[in-house]
Amino acid sequence: MEQIQEEEKRIIWSNLNLDIEDWREFLEEEYPDRTEDEYYDLMRELNDGYLDDERMNLDVQLSTPILVCADLGLWNGRKSGYRMIDSGNISNCLDSGFEDVEWYVDRQGDLRSTAIHHDGRNHYLYRAVREHVPDWKVERLQNKLYEGTASYADIEKVTRRLGDEIAAVYGFPIQEEIRETGGMTDMEVIDIQKEVLEEVDLLGRKGYFTELRVDKETVPEGMHCYELRYGDDDGFPVSVEESVRVNYFGAVVLAEELELGEEKALQFGYEDFGYTGEQMYLAQVQGRQRDAEGYEAIPTGAELIKFMEENGISFQMNEKEADLICGYMDGHGYVVGQKDGQLCRGDLCAETDRTVWEETTIDDLVDSVTEWNYELLQDAKSSMDNSDNLSDFVFQHSRYEELCADEKILDAMFDRTKYAEQIEHMAQMLAEQLIQSLQSKGDIDGAVKELVQGIKEQPEQKKGRAR
Repeated sequence: MEQIQEEEKRIIWSNLNLDIEDWREFLEEEYPDRTEDEYYDLMRELNDGYLDDERMNLDVQLSTPILVCADLGLWNGRKSGYRMIDSGNISNCLDSGFEDVEWYVDRQGDLRSTAIHHDGRNHYLYRAVREHVPDWKVERLQNKLYEGTASYADIEKVTRRLGDEIAAVYGFPIQEEIRETGGMTDMEVIDIQKEVLEEVDLLGRKGYFTELRVDKETVPEGMHCYELRYGDDDGFPVSVEESVRVNYFGAVVLAEELELGEEKALQFGYEDFGYTGEQMYLAQVQGRQRDAEGYEAIPTGAELIKFMEENGISFQMNEKEADLICGYMDGHGYVVGQKDGQLCRGDLCAETDRTVWEETTIDDLVDSVTEWNYELLQDAKSSMDNSDNLSDFVFQHSRYEELCADEKILDAMFDRTKYAEQIEHMAQMLAEQLIQSLQSKGDIDGAVKELVQGIKEQPEQKKGRAR
């Protein structure tokens, strides 16, 4: 059931944000006298049935395998990866293993999907391996995807989009695929604010890269756009300049202005440029700096420690520990931030068009992450105990060991929070009550009952490790 949600996104199938009101007239006509809950269940059931229809529609056989590029929201932050659909049949792309998922074709003609799960969101890009590409080039791209260093340009050189075959099935128009040949007029000029950009490190600065040419009028105020030139190796840039006519590698947007000198160019080496593996719109980049409500994201451990030092927040924490906090927050759909020197936590999933912020403390952040770690440990142990085969057991065991390593770090951090002090004080108080009861009554059973009652009467505390 192909739907058009907006001009730049053609949904193939989705069960995200299903609205009963969109289905009500049909359901009430076909299934009268049902309860609201029954109508909701029918909506989900009927919508799930349409997925099988779409698999039949997209039973399109390609001559090469399909590469799935994955951006995974895991318990300890975002990770990248890949898998191969060796059958080369597009219908096999419509299989995620998650309950909440959406498949769509974007404005560039790429088939993509988003899957929501308890750890966060996964994003997938589906591309067919190009004809006659040697295996070693595919393997090199796979390694880059696994390491999180692959750019869209890397992917485009080895694979092609699936949108042409899909558009032919559904009959919707699709823009012509344009590949760079290095000349000034061979490439599409884009609105930078409408493109997904690759985050890069350039000369010690964070930048946001596209291999296409940029309409400089679309660059927002306060950002600076430069162009990159490649040298003998067309897979790597060697200079950043105001404008490049030949050997064009791509454009990069920076938050700070570069001093290019009289030659209007800066030369650099392999160590001065690299992909971080992150992808985002420029609006998200600006949101990281400061959103419309004045909140500023703190995405890294180093930035979190710097903020705490500058605002007099007394909590001993090294960069590895701070990175763990930021990673778990990101993996669970949150971001650490601040406003006017007050530490905050932003919920990225509560609303689709904005981040929902609330004030917090470093103690609360540590406590939340410690609880998440505990829940994930229990889940990993259960999955390990109930694994179906050796491969699954090895994966779950590896995950369990990673979580155990996180637990040691988080336990040490929790001991520095006010909640650890509260738990220790409560334990000491209850122990004293037990001793007094034994001394006055000599009744062990009665003393234990009083101890249990005392625990029940304690006000609910943040628990952290106390579970």
